[in-house]
Amino acid sequence: MEKDALQKRRLGELFWSWGYLTHYNVKLFDPRSAGSAREELTDVDVLGHKVSPNLHEERVCGDCRTLKGMSPINRAFWQRGVMDYLRISRGYIVVRKPPTENHKQTAHDLGITLFDDQTFDIYRSKLGLIPKLDTMKMFKKESWDYFQNNIPSRQGLSSLLSYRYYGYWTDRPNRALRFTLMEVFGARDKLDEKQKHHIALVLDSATHFSSSFLSMIAELFQIHAVTDNKELLDDYLKAYIYGGREVYAHLNQITKKLIQLKQGDQNTLYKEEEGKERPTDLSLPEWDTFLQLYRTLLEAPGIAVEVPRILRFALFERILYNNDSVKLMDAIPNITTHAVKLSADVVTYFLKASQLLQKFGKDIITVLDDLLLSLKKEDEAGILAKSQHKKQAK
Repeated sequence: MEKDALQKRRLGELFWSWGYLTHYNVKLFDPRSAGSAREELTDVDVLGHKVSPNLHEERVCGDCRTLKGMSPINRAFWQRGVMDYLRISRGYIVVRKPPTENHKQTAHDLGITLFDDQTFDIYRSKLGLIPKLDTMKMFKKESWDYFQNNIPSRQGLSSLLSYRYYGYWTDRPNRALRFTLMEVFGARDKLDEKQKHHIALVLDSATHFSSSFLSMIAELFQIHAVTDNKELLDDYLKAYIYGGREVYAHLNQITKKLIQLKQGDQNTLYKEEEGKERPTDLSLPEWDTFLQLYRTLLEAPGIAVEVPRILRFALFERILYNNDSVKLMDAIPNITTHAVKLSADVVTYFLKASQLLQKFGKDIITVLDDLLLSLKKEDEAGILAKSQHKKQAK
């Protein structure tokens, strides 16, 4: 299966060069299952997700099969079903047996491109891949194995890990955003800031959260692009995040009743805690900060779309490995300091809302600050070089 691993890596590099956040070996299951045992339905070798600068959410997927007797078109029909299930717009399959012309044409009609090894290599070579991808850790199978197989298994992390491996991929953005945050919040006492792989797990969850957040921005931008009405945003976002106005109203009513019962006062709508008055309306933790983050990203959505990839770079190239051979600018050409600052804003909210800012903020925010500082130095060096070039030209 070494050939499969190599082709997965190459597909991941290709998707990244196109601006996607890449994921490997995504597991699928039916979230409606009522049984106690989870049944894996299938998996996706490589999944790419992005919100494009024109605020269109896109997903692509790749499949690698080097078995000699594999039928290319049969695999294409299988992938079409997966694409429909995961809302994927475009698929790519690399097989060992060269596809016939009819197979390629039929696959194309399904939204899928079929390759054999040779044609895939030619395809990649003509697309101008980002230099230095081969020096990055995030595309290598051993790096993902190192990350996922070495998370210390402590009681209390099973729900978080299960959602990360299975539930996230089939959820709509509003539910994925909410559940990613709440799963980390629920596991906060079991996460150890002294464990490098726990730091990576928290940052990985923040990456998923940012990806869902941007999908929300893409969906709602046309509604809120010109409004400064905080009350309107508050009301609309609560309804959106919890699955609609009727669902939110129902859940909010239950929440209020539970809090009132806990307080022992059926008429109390507010409670005092640590000298702070807190409304009992159902909302995400640190709701005012969430609203501010939404408005901040709404001001620069075309820049914010790179936030998930910045966080993924920080996870593999700085947290898990101290890979100084590659710079952020090498991985994401034309990246801006503004995008890195927005990444820090997202992570700060995520850690604060999950009550992990004190435990993990120093390690994760420091990495982002270092990336920002390095990028500023690169920008200053580039400006100086241009200035000297102009002087020489004169």
